[in-house]
Amino acid sequence: MYKMTNSTHNEIIKLSQRIGIIPHKCLLPIQYGLCSYTITVIRGSMCIKQTSILTNNGKYHRLNKFDYLKSEESLFLQLNIDELHYEFNKIVVMNRSLIKPLLFTYSVNFIY
Repeated sequence: MYKMTNSTHNEIIKLSQRIGIIPHKCLLPIQYGLCSYTITVIRGSMCIKQTSILTNNGKYHRLNKFDYLKSEESLFLQLNIDELHYEFNKIVVMNRSLIKPLLFTYSVNFIY
């Protein structure tokens, strides 16, 4: 799985189809504080899986949230991640197609 770099400008990413040896998913960068993501699909379809750890009265709860995008659709995500649990938070972008590659752009801004 690819780990993407911090990017404040639009970076074009290509993920292969799900059948093949080239990775078909990647991790977006994440840090503690306020994280803002803008993700736009150029071609193909994607699934964005957001995994978080939430605390409630000393108990930990795992939260999985899924978003689905098709060609020319965009998504804006804004997360506020505490310093203690930021390593448990992940944003994974996956190609949904078995035979077509995915082309998308993303930008991320971190405010501490």
